[in-house]
Amino acid sequence: MKSINFSADVIDPEDPETLQEMTIAAVNDALGQIEKMTEDKLGKFTKGLPF
Repeated sequence: MKSINFSADVIDPEDPETLQEMTIAAVNDALGQIEKMTEDKLGKFTKGLPF
């Protein structure tokens, strides 16, 4: 995820960047964890395959 925008109604209007940055970091971390779990689970099945 590279960007996200929130409605001004739901954020601190003086500091919208903090919530945006924290949300992007959390989503990217979750995606990284999913990728690692997928590799850990599927790696045993794809080990040695040429791709």
